[in-house]
Amino acid sequence: MKINWSYHIHTSYTHGQNSVEQIAAYCKKLKIQEIAITEHVRRKPSYQFNKLRNDIINAAEKHDIQIFTGIEAKILPDGSLDAPIDILSKADVVIGSVHSWPENKSLMDAYTLLVKSPATIIGHPKIVNEGLIRLLIKYKKVMEVSYKYPLNDKQLCLIQKFPKLKLSFGTDAHQLADIKNAQEYFYEISKKYNFTNQLWKIGKKV
Repeated sequence: MKINWSYHIHTSYTHGQNSVEQIAAYCKKLKIQEIAITEHVRRKPSYQFNKLRNDIINAAEKHDIQIFTGIEAKILPDGSLDAPIDILSKADVVIGSVHSWPENKSLMDAYTLLVKSPATIIGHPKIVNEGLIRLLIKYKKVMEVSYKYPLNDKQLCLIQKFPKLKLSFGTDAHQLADIKNAQEYFYEISKKYNFTNQLWKIGKKV
């Protein structure tokens, strides 16, 4: 199937190399119709979220492409996301990720907290097992299949066994080339594992 969307993209507002404008123009050239800019965020953001959102609105209008304004936030040991409440309420999509975690606590503890958070997408999971998959289905969360953190054949085959699990193809792009390479990667694994009925897009119910 044709993958004409690209989620989980970072810009020069945080760790990416390109502006919103450059990303929109590049995606339009690749005939990508829908993207999500999901910048890293903390309780005290290093950038102005409203300014980012204005850049996105202008780029979307200029290049006639759907651009969602989202965030990527890490889960904290107290079960909250490392993001301001007002930004959480404004974001079109929230990716929750495990970026750092106390060594004396298991990763499953982190994901058990993460699925109960306001995040819709569980970003680039560091573990993929039946226990995590059942948690995601129970709490109606979407699992990211990441280009930057690819899953192995065993994990992808396990995902196939749970048709109720919804998947988001996450580019995690930090430069333009990542977007094109990710599209090719997602096309290949979608064809190989037939994830068509499991694929989720923003605005679609889990």
